[in-house]
Amino acid sequence: MTDSPPPQEMPADRTTTVASPAADTPGESAAAVPPAKRPRRWPTLVLGALLGATLVPAGAWMAGTRQASRETPVVTALQSQLVAANAERDTLRRDLATLRSELTQTNERVAAAARAGEQAAADTARLIADLRAQVIGLAARLDAVPRTAAVDPAVVNKLDTAGHEFGHMLGVGDEYGTKGDKTSHWNLVKKAFGQQYADDVALKDVPGGGSIMRGGQEVRIYHYVTFWQALCESTLKAALPDPKFGYDDWKFNE
Repeated sequence: MTDSPPPQEMPADRTTTVASPAADTPGESAAAVPPAKRPRRWPTLVLGALLGATLVPAGAWMAGTRQASRETPVVTALQSQLVAANAERDTLRRDLATLRSELTQTNERVAAAARAGEQAAADTARLIADLRAQVIGLAARLDAVPRTAAVDPAVVNKLDTAGHEFGHMLGVGDEYGTKGDKTSHWNLVKKAFGQQYADDVALKDVPGGGSIMRGGQEVRIYHYVTFWQALCESTLKAALPDPKFGYDDWKFNE
């Protein structure tokens, strides 16, 4: 017993003609069968369209998701780098602002020091001009003193009056008077040269009376102590140099 071959399907869009079985009666012709009706295709088209409308966006969404999943680490790394760059930029801006502030303060200190130096120079020049004017005025008054015939021409005045009085203008006191008393400049002489030296030269009526402040003609080194004091005080108050110069820095050279 052999299996019969499977029946072959005919295309749906083609018409078929089915032959009738052989007539039972000899000589009888076979009757024609009308063609089958073409099946309707719109349900298939609608279903395909629905499937296409659903599957195509879904495929695009899945492809986009896969692409986004691949790009996410790169984007995250770029975002981290951007955050770090912004933080570094902010730090640099703060450092730059700090440097600008320090530069401004330094310029202000330099300008203040320059102004202080100019003021000190102006004060010194003014002091010298005032002293010069006083000396000129004193000399003019001395020249105006009348010379009378009552003065013996043979008398020689060994006291340099103008120089002696100018010493008073500079702050140096008389060195004549009660023997052993301190002169007005004794403390400065002690500060500059020591107590023993001050006792030897800056007490009243000590031996060696050639000093111009005691009736002689000699201007001695310790008579400059008032200049030394003014110099020390000026440099202590000046803005520069730093550290400042004081009494221990300025010395007399004999």
